[in-house]
Amino acid sequence: MKKLYSIFIFSLSGLAIYAQPATLKLVNYAGQDVSNGTVTRFIFPSELHHYTDLKVVNTGNDAEVMVKRENVTMPAGYVNYFCWGTNCYPPSTDVSTTPEFIPGGQQNFSFIGYIQPDTTGGNWSITYTFFEPGNASNKVSVTLNGYTYMASLQELPSLSARVYPNPARERFFLDVGVAAENFRLSLTDLTGRVILSQRVSGNQASVDVRALRKGLYLYHVDVPGYRRLSGKVWIE
Repeated sequence: MKKLYSIFIFSLSGLAIYAQPATLKLVNYAGQDVSNGTVTRFIFPSELHHYTDLKVVNTGNDAEVMVKRENVTMPAGYVNYFCWGTNCYPPSTDVSTTPEFIPGGQQNFSFIGYIQPDTTGGNWSITYTFFEPGNASNKVSVTLNGYTYMASLQELPSLSARVYPNPARERFFLDVGVAAENFRLSLTDLTGRVILSQRVSGNQASVDVRALRKGLYLYHVDVPGYRRLSGKVWIE
């Protein structure tokens, strides 16, 4: 009995020695560590909100990383989906099917979490967990807590912006006509598919369009406290 007991204790000790610590963490664009924390968002009804203020940082060895959506609570009629890497998944999908390769010491900022409220207000909450398949200990989560308030969009001031050159060949610039510390710029095609989405510091964005097909696109500018501004830009 003493011999068996000793072997059992040794085995447990071995497992503890070889347990791997989590090497994934989440950082927002302000450089704050939000790993296993919460983020609060306030949005308007009937307005598609996209959360991209998140970097997945790999502090360990090279890793394939997937994302899982869980603990979703929201009012009836709301729609939620997410994008990871080059793939955007339908609202019925909770776990990404294609992992993103993140080299050791590098970061990935391709995640986008979308929520589309209906015409009603209310609280909502979504947890996203980033994990390495086959390594249960290497995971990190963030919970988005939000509220959709019923203030009319007409009560907010409007935005103005200057886009140049338009048409654009390699790059275009967008200047927001307010003193904004930062804003969100997104570009969609005519079907509404999001081509790019980026957070911009200051009040000017520089957009590289060399990889885009020629044609007409729509830009959308979101500045906290203002109505969304949309317009057209031609790519030659």
